[in-house]
Amino acid sequence: VNLDPAVLNLPYQPDIDVREYVRVDKIMEEYGLGPNGAIIVAMDLLVNYIDDIKTQIESMEEGYVLIDTPGQMELFVFRKSSEEIVRCLNIDRSMILFLHDSILALSPSTFISQVFLAISILYRFHLPLANVYNKVDLLSDRELQNIISWIYNQDLLLISPVSYTHLR
Repeated sequence: VNLDPAVLNLPYQPDIDVREYVRVDKIMEEYGLGPNGAIIVAMDLLVNYIDDIKTQIESMEEGYVLIDTPGQMELFVFRKSSEEIVRCLNIDRSMILFLHDSILALSPSTFISQVFLAISILYRFHLPLANVYNKVDLLSDRELQNIISWIYNQDLLLISPVSYTHLR
């Protein structure tokens, strides 16, 4: 399910696409807004269609349903409309996958920043959350081991040197 009304190209073909209901490009034109304002309006308008989207999801064959939300957290997660969207779509056995950028996680400060974002989502929506790290294939063995060690032993973050390798 694509819930990003601003995405231009998706690397997958969604079974359900929010752009059938609201589109950021049309909202920008109609209301004279920029991209961020249009995403906010789109998410607020989406609440009007969320029951239709839920009906579509429930009519799908059994299996897993992945819901891809806008990546701009401040425009989605922290808005009142997103709370309503998640509440309405909170089908039994739901969980959130938080996608961490492994390249950004190479320094202690950016690693912790991503962890704080994940925790804020956990507390915002009160759903089980799994942390998933992408791009690990781009990391050296040492970089990957650093991240893994920080996950299991947070005290190591206090003594780890600041790394700027993510700026490569």
